Amino acid sequence: MSTRERILSHGLGISAFALCAVMLGQQPAITGNGDYAALPLGASVSLAHAEEAVDTTDSAVRTALRLQQRLRRRGLAASMDATIVAVRERQRLLRQSIRVHFMTETGSGATWTASTQADPLWIRMQPYGAGIAVTLDESRIRTSIASLSFEGIDVPINATITEVRDGETVDRITTDTAARPGYVLDIPATTSAVLQALALSQPSIEVAMIYTPGKLHNLTGIPMGDLTLLASGYSNFKGSPWGRIANVRKALRNHIHNAVVLPGETLSFYSLLTDPLVPGGRWEQAKVINGGVLTLEPGGGICQTSTTLYRGLLEAGLPVVERKSHSMYVSYYEDGGVGLDATVYNGNPDLSFTNDTGGIIVIQAYDDGNDAYVHIYGTPDGRVSTLDGPYFRDSAPEGFLVDGRELKKNEIGWSQQVVYADGRVVQNAIVSTYKALPRSIVTKYTEQQKQQQSVAMQ
Repeated sequence: MSTRERILSHGLGISAFALCAVMLGQQPAITGNGDYAALPLGASVSLAHAEEAVDTTDSAVRTALRLQQRLRRRGLAASMDATIVAVRERQRLLRQSIRVHFMTETGSGATWTASTQADPLWIRMQPYGAGIAVTLDESRIRTSIASLSFEGIDVPINATITEVRDGETVDRITTDTAARPGYVLDIPATTSAVLQALALSQPSIEVAMIYTPGKLHNLTGIPMGDLTLLASGYSNFKGSPWGRIANVRKALRNHIHNAVVLPGETLSFYSLLTDPLVPGGRWEQAKVINGGVLTLEPGGGICQTSTTLYRGLLEAGLPVVERKSHSMYVSYYEDGGVGLDATVYNGNPDLSFTNDTGGIIVIQAYDDGNDAYVHIYGTPDGRVSTLDGPYFRDSAPEGFLVDGRELKKNEIGWSQQVVYADGRVVQNAIVSTYKALPRSIVTKYTEQQKQQQSVAMQ
């Protein structure tokens, strides 16, 4: 007897009665000596006539004989044909190995091999009458899936608010961490997909993971509303020199993070920067655009964070009171919304917005490698904001105007629509004007728009 045969035989011997059917319904009785390997999952065989001689050179038959002896000692009268069918079905299931690809919005996030050899107790056998049902244990499969964890997949992180502090210019909260979104397994959908794949002998399947925002738990006793994630802003600062990187991280962690905006309040970005932007201060020297010229000054790179906040404000549909694009096109601001940048310089220009939601807004900010994130939490009021773009002079949709005129060749435009719960609709034309635009950027996004339109028309 081969090693594989001994394993299968031993496994059936010790687990035939420990395994119980959970998927067993009204299974059709199949009579005669048919093709056992082709029988569907859960099928059983019972014979109305006496059993014929069996081929004991077949490993499945020898295993079935031992199993039938154990069944009969317990007063169970499974026929030999039914026992052979059950053994072969279990052997088929034990040969199954499925590559489960867990998909995120950006593609395949992780891969798991679902194998009954690794988890043989997924297979359940239950004698009934003269037959034996072979099924898969849904609860055990679900438990195995629920215990999975993957490196490289960000899971949601929740934060706890422990204090609310009054500030001279901006109120702030104290939290144990920054709440972060992530992905969780869709356990019911994954369980169902694995069950089907095992039954149909599928070699691989794809299952979508669920994008889940991080939560803010308020333990202060001070009412702050639901604190639901309203919107997020993102940018990337890869390739920045060390001084710029230090300033970006400092602004995110120490100045934007945990700012509180009361209902009806207008927040100035510059008011968040409690450390003066002066030589010898706490900011590193890095390049800034001053009067259309690049110079080294304290705090260079702070615009990366005002840009990230601005993108979150647009997604949230909050009214932006003041915003100005950079005078020069900056490649750092392409990822996350080309043309959606907001420059600040010693309060003039500045970025400011009004909290018109009727509830408290909490801003959380953090960096992850070279990625900058700003999350805006508050009580949803039913508004929905959508952005369409980027537009260029030769690719803007008909009727897109900025102050009654068309885009210029050195401008990038976007269209924002905010629909409120009462049915009110606000349309905003967003434009960023630069001294010049790289032709490669115009070509890149114009081609992308053409491809998207072509796909939409198919």
